[in-house]
Amino acid sequence: MNKPNELDNIYKYTSLESGSKILSGLTLKFTNPRDFNDPFDCNIDGVYFDTASVDSYTANDLKVLHNEFPTLKDNLHLIAPAFESSVKNKIQQCAVTCFSLNAKSELMWAHYGDSHRGICIEFNNSLFEQFHKIKIDVEGT
Repeated sequence: MNKPNELDNIYKYTSLESGSKILSGLTLKFTNPRDFNDPFDCNIDGVYFDTASVDSYTANDLKVLHNEFPTLKDNLHLIAPAFESSVKNKIQQCAVTCFSLNAKSELMWAHYGDSHRGICIEFNNSLFEQFHKIKIDVEGT
């Protein structure tokens, strides 16, 4: 049984050629952000993380930090630039694949579904349970 607000299925918009590779090879392509055609993808400005998900992964780390550095919260403005730089560096070291919660998005069909000529593949979300997922919402999508 799913948790409240958790969906059973997620959707991958892609070209017919890429969709054929996904289905025949049972593989997904993950891309490094520096290879994206849109330089603003994976830009941390305008990206809002689901704080409940982030908190569940970082709660223990935050306790340790707070115990070691009790005034850290009061001095976040001093470490913000270093943190932002660190996050940007980590983004460049990862690989990303994207899904949608909506199988009928005209915008997704246009951008990722090969200008409405591709396919949308439905995945059962339980296939990805072993991965750490953090839901993000991006402005303008």
